Amino acid sequence: MAIIEIEGTGSMFHILTKYTSNYGRDHGFEPQYSVQIAVPKKGAAFDELKKAAKENGIILNSNSMKLRKGDEVTSKTGEILFPDQWLLNASTGFGFSIVDSNAKDFRLDKEPGNGTKAVFALNVKANSNGEARYYLAGVQILELEEYENEEYKFKPRTQTDTDEPEGF
Repeated sequence: MAIIEIEGTGSMFHILTKYTSNYGRDHGFEPQYSVQIAVPKKGAAFDELKKAAKENGIILNSNSMKLRKGDEVTSKTGEILFPDQWLLNASTGFGFSIVDSNAKDFRLDKEPGNGTKAVFALNVKANSNGEARYYLAGVQILELEEYENEEYKFKPRTQTDTDEPEGF
C-alpha cells in the first residue's frame, strides 16, 4: 500500500456525508465518502500516481490505473470540462481529516463545489484484478468553490478508452 498526497481539482464531492447512487443502493453498495479528482496529465501529481501504482504492481495504463481522459468530459454545451487532465475517483467508508491550507481543522457547512482545489491524501492499492483502487485518507482545502447544485444528477455513460496514457 502506498500513501500519497496529490494536488488536484475536485468535483462531485461527498466528503461531509456518505453517499451512494440509486444504482449502488439497488445493488447493495454501502454509502461512501467520495470525490472525483482531476490532475494534470503531466507533472508531479501524475508522477506520484504512476510511482504508487508501480510500487503496488499495477500496470501503468489508463484501464489498470482507473483513469479517465478529462478531455472527453463535456458540458451540455460541448465545453471540455477537464482539458489536459486525468480523472480518478477516490472513496472510503471511514472518516478522515479535512484541513485548510495551514493544516488547521476546516469546518464545512456544505459540500465543496466543483472546481475546489485541494491536496488529496490517497491510499493506493491494487485490487484482486491488479487494478488501482484509490482510498481517500484526507483533504486539505486550498481554494474553496461554493456548492451550487442541490444534488448531482447523473446519466448513463460508457468508457471505451483502452489506450495507454501518454508519458508512461
